[in-house]
Parts: sequence; C-alpha cells; structure tokens
Amino acid sequence: LQEKLKKIINKEIKINSKLPLIKLKNKVINRCINLGYKYEDIIEILDNINIDSNSNIKSDYDKLYNKYKLKYDEYKLTNIIKSKLYQRGYSIEEINKIIE
Repeated sequence: LQEKLKKIINKEIKINSKLPLIKLKNKVINRCINLGYKYEDIIEILDNINIDSNSNIKSDYDKLYNKYKLKYDEYKLTNIIKSKLYQRGYSIEEINKIIE
C-alpha cells in the first residue's frame, strides 16, 4: 500500500513540477485523497520526500511588473504584485526575496 502510494505521489510531482510548492503539495494531496488514500499516510510520505519545485517566480514577477507598472505608483504596484504572486501559490518568503 505504501509503495503504491509513493509511486502515485512521485508521478504527480513529475507531472506538476512547474507549480509552486504549496500548490504542488495541495494538488498531490487532493489527487491521493480522491483515489481513496488516508490524509495521514499521504502527509507522512510527502514529509519524507524532498520536493524540488521548478516554478519560476522571477518570470512571473517580471510578467506582473510589466503588466501593472504603468497603472500604479510604486507602493501600490508592490502590493498588487505581492497579492498576485501569493494567489499563484508562492510563499511570502519567496515573494519578499524576489521583490527586494
């Protein structure tokens, strides 16, 4: 049972590797729950797996900056970009690091 669940989790991680880490974990958890696995088992395996998210926060930041730079002043622009990146599933630490 555990081996089968690990195989499914690894497959889902490969398929969705472009997503930010938070969204990737949520997607994997939802997929496994829909297949009938217990939440505790899924979390236990996810904690043991080292997940490298290939999401590119820099390109998302650049796209948002170019889209909104003419509409808003610097302060409001920063807040809008932060909220949009957060909605896309990036953590606050990642967002603050890229904006600095």
